[in-house]
Amino acid sequence: MRISANVSYAQTAKDVAYLTGIQVPAKTQQRLVHQQRFPTPQAHEALTEVSVDGGKVRIRTPLGHPCQWKDYKTLATHVGLIADYHNNARLIDWTHQQPLASPLTCLGDGHDGIWNIIRQLSIPEQRREILDWYHLVENLHKVGGSLKRLHQAEQLLWQGKVDETLALFESLKKSRPKSFATMFANIGIGSSIMTITRVSKSALLGLGLLNLLSSRLVAESKFQGRSGMKVMSRKCWHIGVLTSMA
Repeated sequence: MRISANVSYAQTAKDVAYLTGIQVPAKTQQRLVHQQRFPTPQAHEALTEVSVDGGKVRIRTPLGHPCQWKDYKTLATHVGLIADYHNNARLIDWTHQQPLASPLTCLGDGHDGIWNIIRQLSIPEQRREILDWYHLVENLHKVGGSLKRLHQAEQLLWQGKVDETLALFESLKKSRPKSFATMFANIGIGSSIMTITRVSKSALLGLGLLNLLSSRLVAESKFQGRSGMKVMSRKCWHIGVLTSMA
């Protein structure tokens, strides 16, 4: 089951044969997964941290037709992962059904689609929104321009000085500096950059796992679009369960 969660069924059959010497056809691997029931996780204690991310899954189409890529969003907590295609409401509704701590730490990258979800997870006074340092610096360097200015901006951001950082780019007329400033306005990050050190290992692991899902779920290209949602949700939850048990 773990191998099937990581790669395609065809590759699973090869890996199982290599590891065990037993031939288990790809179709059998597929049936084994579809026979399983992966219940939606339920939190018995208040959720303190939530990681949200997105990605793309390649859906295999009939021979001779171009392949399709579908966007999905995934939400990771200490009780597991849930994911869905073009159905952010499912992630939001699930969160509202769980007990939530105050503050609820919400971790994500700088994409608008991620923060559109996070804004709806709880009331503003209850949320602590954090942009992880990797994506923060990545978006900073997309601004371009003087390397000296970028280095200075990075030093200011490390100290949580957002206003001082944005002041460095006020004189620039290009669109990228404006997009960088808009990212902060959308997130409402303020001085919470410094709170990244208080986020637990499970939340950071969740964000890393979400990034990893994009490459792993490409293996699901054997499925038609009509079944992709069901299988993707099962796969994400299965990976979440195995990770929490590891």
